[in-house]
Amino acid sequence: MVAGTAQSQALGDTGARNLGDVTKTVPQMATITPRWLVHMLAWVPVEAGTTG
Repeated sequence: MVAGTAQSQALGDTGARNLGDVTKTVPQMATITPRWLVHMLAWVPVEAGTTG
């Protein structure tokens, strides 16, 4: 922000309603990895931390 200029950062009524309204969308990862594939993958134990 430049000194000497005032700029409003508040939302108007319409913008606030749009953000407050719940929009249901399809989960994006569901199309990439099916649930059954995740369950078939093997869990591999790994060490935490860094090496070196």
